[in-house]
Amino acid sequence: MKHIAFITLAILLFMLSLSSCTHRPVIGNKLDLALSHDQDNPLTNELVSNQTGLALPDSWSFKRSDNEIEPGDVAFTLFDLKNNNGTGQGFVQYRKTQSKVSAYKAAEWYEGISDSEKDRILYPTTIDGRQAYVLSSITKKDGFDTRAAIIPGKNSGINIVWLLADARYFTDNPEVPYSIFNSYKDKPEDYSYRRVAKGMWFECDDGAWHWSNDYHDGFYIADGKKVKLNSLIGIRSGNDYESVRDLYGADAELDISPFSPTINIADGSYQADAIGMTSNGFYKITYLFERNNNKYILYLGVDIEDTYKPPEELHEIPEIIEALNGYIHID
Repeated sequence: MKHIAFITLAILLFMLSLSSCTHRPVIGNKLDLALSHDQDNPLTNELVSNQTGLALPDSWSFKRSDNEIEPGDVAFTLFDLKNNNGTGQGFVQYRKTQSKVSAYKAAEWYEGISDSEKDRILYPTTIDGRQAYVLSSITKKDGFDTRAAIIPGKNSGINIVWLLADARYFTDNPEVPYSIFNSYKDKPEDYSYRRVAKGMWFECDDGAWHWSNDYHDGFYIADGKKVKLNSLIGIRSGNDYESVRDLYGADAELDISPFSPTINIADGSYQADAIGMTSNGFYKITYLFERNNNKYILYLGVDIEDTYKPPEELHEIPEIIEALNGYIHID
């Protein structure tokens, strides 16, 4: 599965003109991605991050890309994708261009740099209301299935959704990559959204908070440019504190005495059990609470220097209260 790193490096280093391809790619029949999945049961595992919206099957998760974007970078990864069953992975990437690029030129260029793959076929399609292409191929070395959606930006640039799976997985299950590609949407700059199949979701349209990463079957959100509080919030389902030990580390010293606060989240009030620690200049508190007979784990990480509140009162910080009740929702 190191193929992702190879493709990413190839894109970052490739500096030739989009019109430099010297061969004609194989063009297949037009794909209608809208017919590739059950219209009555749309994908609900959704993310909007970095002005890009995408939905995945329930068994997939999103992951923040930790690659630093350096000045002058011509391409960078927005976020990564992974199938929790180990049958697939991928990434969403953006490549800069000097001007608007046609769908065919973008697809021709991308097919031209995919020389580590064989049986390459470009299929014309429509994604987010504009012309795009899907590249179907197989890795030469290991025989993995690959699919890539090449979507020209509305004004400039190229958006790439790249997927890699076990041999024949996409061939035998075409609805998986096609449904993912069909869900692609351009979104406003300050809009951030994350919904998981378990019924938890986050939405913010003013830049105050944004999705940070997935957290088991939930998610983390982080303070944005409109919140002067260095903090992280996590929400997921869970029934005991042993399941969050990996957050602190097996040998971590929980130096904050257990306490039982009343927390307010998603417009509900709940009696919780809480444990925590101080680490690297942060208060890190985990709360266990129950809602509608389901148990949830809430995590708060707050920079000690950013608050006058003691760790037992982090859930009472005004910015935290606003985030928990204004941006986080539980069905």
